This record gives sequence, C-alpha cells and structure tokens, in this order.
Amino acid sequence: MTTKIRRSSGNVFNDLGFPAEEAVNLKMRSDLMIRLSILIDARGLTQAQAAALFGVTQPRVSDLVRGKIDRFSIDTLVAMLGHAASTCASWSAVRGLPDHSATGQLTSHLARSSSGAFTTGNTVCADERSA
Repeated sequence: MTTKIRRSSGNVFNDLGFPAEEAVNLKMRSDLMIRLSILIDARGLTQAQAAALFGVTQPRVSDLVRGKIDRFSIDTLVAMLGHAASTCASWSAVRGLPDHSATGQLTSHLARSSSGAFTTGNTVCADERSA
C-alpha cells in the first residue's frame, strides 16, 4: 500500500473536506480558542480566574480548554478576548501606562501575540494577583 502525502492548504478544516465558508469559520474559532488557552497557560490562571478575566463562567472556560469548538461562536470568543483586553486597559490606566484600546491596538496586539501574553506596545499586562 502506497501512502500519498499532500501539502496542506494552511487550513486543516479545508483539507478535511469542509465547505470553504465553514472551513474558514472553524479555523477562525480554533485560532481564537488556542490564543485564549495559551493566555490561560502563560499567566498560570485557574479556570475560575480565567472565567473572571473573560467575563464568563468557569464551565465555559472548561469547554474552551477542552477544545469544544461547537460550543463557541466567533462573536463569543472575540467578546471573551475583548473583555480581557478591557481588563488589561483598565490595569494600564491605573498605573499611568498608555492605553491603546481606544485605537484598537490593544485588541490587535492580543490577537497577534505568539506567546499568548497581553501586550500594549511594550507593556505586558499582569493579572489582578500582581496588581
């Protein structure tokens, strides 16, 4: 038996045969879920702490870290990220640090951070325990 190897399109859901629109939606949701999960790990948060940061319940965070993609819409995941960003912006304002949330830079930095850390420019936002 010969094994065929095929180069990925960059979207595993597309490669698995999902319709193009659904594949893009699934990829976006999975990327957001991964970012949120990395953030939880990078900050050493418990599920309860992450729930408070994201503005959701602990069972929702459990679903998130268990990868239950069918339970989350893009809107919900962006809202969770946005809630964390507003918490981070508030943290920055209290300490007199620049707040980039008005221009949308905070959220874009959050979404692009490869380490999963919250950043505003060169400032890394700490969680409430170190506030």
